[in-house]
Amino acid sequence: MRKLGWALALTLAVGTPALAGDSEAQALLQDAIENWRDPDPNVPHTAVQQALTEAESVGLKLNALSLIGKLQHYRFGNVNAAMQWYDRVITESEEVTEPELKKLRADAFRAKGTIFYSEKDDVEQALVHFRASHKTYPTSRNADTLSQILIRIGRGPVADDKRAKLCLQALQLAEEAIDRYSKGVSQSESEMAKFRLQKVIALTALGRREEAVQAWKECPPEALNDYALYQRGVLMAMQSADGARVAEKLRDALKKLFPTPKARNQLRKFIRTEPDFKPYFEREDWKDLVEDEPEAG
Repeated sequence: MRKLGWALALTLAVGTPALAGDSEAQALLQDAIENWRDPDPNVPHTAVQQALTEAESVGLKLNALSLIGKLQHYRFGNVNAAMQWYDRVITESEEVTEPELKKLRADAFRAKGTIFYSEKDDVEQALVHFRASHKTYPTSRNADTLSQILIRIGRGPVADDKRAKLCLQALQLAEEAIDRYSKGVSQSESEMAKFRLQKVIALTALGRREEAVQAWKECPPEALNDYALYQRGVLMAMQSADGARVAEKLRDALKKLFPTPKARNQLRKFIRTEPDFKPYFEREDWKDLVEDEPEAG
């Protein structure tokens, strides 16, 4: 957020043997990844556009298409443009069999699901795409994202029996994310901590407070990086924390992760639709979190 899917897997997935002309494309893609958080998102965008022009192999073309979609989505905040690039990834990866390339296909489904939910207000299509992502390539990140969206729906205006079912499914997916990640070849402490945080959120949503406390002990706060700021705000809101403290987490996310007004306004829309944030919306110190800022041009 995440939000859904805010933590991005910015790594190069080749998957197929590089062709003769691919060395330059691979170098350009790596340069774009390394400069992802440059204050000017045009810096990585220019590099990846050049990489797409140079790429010959299917693997590097899919990497380039995926990264352009993510740049449009998360750095520029142009979700309609992002959808078009994600669609190209999905269309051009229909026949791939390499695990790393199937993972790129799954990432595109998940990213589209995020847009359907947070921008298009289409929960049905969001779930279709999240489930397609998990079916294409079951991963910790897919399970984590599905868990997040089920919590959002379950905490909204639904019947009590459905609420419990959704939150229980969310907990199961959070546990799946942890289990899958623990069996992975390479692990990041911050990524694992983020998955454990989602388990705490799911347990809290179910009212299983003692288990949530125990799960939090397994999630060292110092391991949680900037990409967990939104989730930390959600958990604090569930715990009825002071609005100023919750706002601080969300304000940090806006400042540190979203460089353009359009991208920040995307997150603000997400904040406005988060069920557990509703009690804070009338507060004066939340105005900058729920009211859009001007978008130049």
